[in-house]
Amino acid sequence: MVRTVTRLWLPYCLTLLISGCMSSGLYETARTSPPGQLEHILAVELKADVRKLSGIPHLDWWSGDFHPAPMYALRLGLFRNCDLGLRLGLGAAGLSAKYTFWDGEPAFALVADAAGSFAILPMAFADTRKRLGGSLLVSGGTGVVGYAASLGAGYRREESSFEFGRSDEQSWDIIASGGLPLMLGDRVRIMPVLSAGVPVWTRYLEWDFAESTAVYPNPDVRRLTLSAGISVSLVAPRDDWEPWAPGR
Repeated sequence: MVRTVTRLWLPYCLTLLISGCMSSGLYETARTSPPGQLEHILAVELKADVRKLSGIPHLDWWSGDFHPAPMYALRLGLFRNCDLGLRLGLGAAGLSAKYTFWDGEPAFALVADAAGSFAILPMAFADTRKRLGGSLLVSGGTGVVGYAASLGAGYRREESSFEFGRSDEQSWDIIASGGLPLMLGDRVRIMPVLSAGVPVWTRYLEWDFAESTAVYPNPDVRRLTLSAGISVSLVAPRDDWEPWAPGR
C-alpha cells in the first residue's frame, strides 16, 4: 500500500518541486512569537490565477492557472512583539518581519514580506517571479475559535522568456485575507484561510528578439488571484496567554 501511494504521489510532488509555487496566505495571527521561541507552520492551499491581456492578439482572452501550493514557515521571536519568519515553498522561499503595535484584544500588527522563485520548465522556458509586499494583520476573538484578517499591498514582477522573445509583467496588487484560528490546547493551532488579490496598477512589455523592439507596450491587464488553504501550527507558549485563547 505504501509503495503504491509513493508511486502515485512522487511524480505529482516532483511537478510541484519545479513549479516554484509559493502560497499567498500568511497563515498567522497578529501575535508574535515570544523572544527566543520558535513557531512552526505547515500549510497547503489551492490557488486560482485568472487573467486577460486585452490588446495582445495571442493573449486577448481569459486564461487560468489552478494549482496547489504547499508551504512550511518558521518564525523566531526577536524581542517582545517582534519576530522574523522564513517561508519555504516547493521551489520558492521568502522572508518576513512582523511587529505587533497593539497587543490587546483585538491585536494589530504590521507585516513586511518578500518572496521569490525560479523555475525551469520544459522546452527551455524560463520563468522568474518576484514579490514584495506588506500587510496589516488583526486578530482576536473569544472561546476556542478566533478570527484573523489582513489587508495589504504587494508588488509583483514576472519575467518570461520564450523562443522568439521575452516578456516583463509588473503589478501592484491589493491583497485581503481572512482566517479562523482554532486552538487545540495551548500549543496547536489549526487555521483555514481565504485570500484574494486584484491589481490596481499593471505594466506589460514584450520584446521580439528578431526586431529588438518592444511590442504591445500598454495592454489592458485584468487579473484576479484567489486561494483557499488550511494550516497546522505549533505555537510557542506565552505567559500572558490563557489556555485555549484563539488570538495567538
